[in-house]
Amino acid sequence: MDTIIYLYKLKGTDRQAEGAHALPELHIEELYEREDFCLRDYHLTRVGMREELVQICMGDTEEESSRRKKGSGGFFAKRRRRKRRREELLYREQFLHSIREDADHTVFVCEKPIPYFAPWEFNGYFQPDWVEHLLRYGEGLHDVLILGQANCLSELMYPRAQSFRSLRWIVPERQFKREQEELVDILYEEYGLAVELRLLGEDEHYRQSRIACRQPSLVLDFSEEDRIPTADVARGSVWLDMACSEEKRRRMEDRDTGISYFSLKKEWKQPQKALNYLDTISKNGYNT
Repeated sequence: MDTIIYLYKLKGTDRQAEGAHALPELHIEELYEREDFCLRDYHLTRVGMREELVQICMGDTEEESSRRKKGSGGFFAKRRRRKRRREELLYREQFLHSIREDADHTVFVCEKPIPYFAPWEFNGYFQPDWVEHLLRYGEGLHDVLILGQANCLSELMYPRAQSFRSLRWIVPERQFKREQEELVDILYEEYGLAVELRLLGEDEHYRQSRIACRQPSLVLDFSEEDRIPTADVARGSVWLDMACSEEKRRRMEDRDTGISYFSLKKEWKQPQKALNYLDTISKNGYNT
């Protein structure tokens, strides 16, 4: 089973980092808090990092990097910097070893970018398995709106086509190629589902479009745009944001839209809510 390790900074730990540039006199296990969740398709490990640990994993500041490149400082200053870099590297390696149990099946997601973990960063948001996972949140809705394009659409649409009452697709013209034409044709010819298609021109954007859903709908959002108007989307709709835009989440949840917003990042931030929600869907008989 794959593991996602979600890293975030613990609140209220800033003060401890004020103590100049001294490394913390703590064991590595005292610099973070860990929670584990099993979310059916994968394992989630949430790791809250103290500010000291975040700074160690961030590496040199811009000022320190610039000073090192210029070779500024005397012999002892350079030796101190080298010693500190070795100690920080040791901390980072200990931390990585303590939280990553299976290197071949583990990826990292950072609430805010942390350079040290970039080589193992998760980038599978549009991959079929992860899109399939998110689709569980929309079980029971039969009117579908797709925004944008993903390579996995064909394999996801065909098994579900017979359960759709309507399917609309808004996509930039530059993304609508032969493969997408074939998808539209097959949905109509083999499943009797006529796709209402709208192609956006070169200068058109989703935020300038009127995104309207009269009935509660399932919105599959591959657009990667932060600002999309939702005023004409029916209450009771479910919006699956595949690109996980935090700005879009805030704009949708801070207003009384009546739209349920979901994304992988939201699931990683609030796994207990995700488990409760998906369990409710399962008990209602939607999730098969």
